[in-house]
Amino acid sequence: MGAYSPTPVVTQVINDHVMKVVIIPTVEGMAAEGKLFGGFITIMGICVYALPAGILSSSYTGKMQLKRDRFKDTVRTALDDGVLSEHDAHHIERVRGLLDLDEEEAHLIIRLLQHHHNSKSKDE
Repeated sequence: MGAYSPTPVVTQVINDHVMKVVIIPTVEGMAAEGKLFGGFITIMGICVYALPAGILSSSYTGKMQLKRDRFKDTVRTALDDGVLSEHDAHHIERVRGLLDLDEEEAHLIIRLLQHHHNSKSKDE
């Protein structure tokens, strides 16, 4: 079996008739169904993937903020006397490990709070 194109058997009249009767109605029907199917797939994609991802990420963000706040409270308590002793540094590091905070992020929080504490002390 095989096909070749252009074929001498199909004249322009036959080609026009096939296009008018078979091909164009088929493509139009598929396009209409395709729009409906595409819309359905889009809505399903939002329901199955986008909404759960948003819900999970918002929960994760809230938990991370809670961990940061707890870490900040620990650092503020340690900075009450204005100096971070070696004991304070070990305690802060232990809390950082327990809260599973990134080391770089923890150091940024410590530096920010030290700066805030120093500028607050100078104002007084």
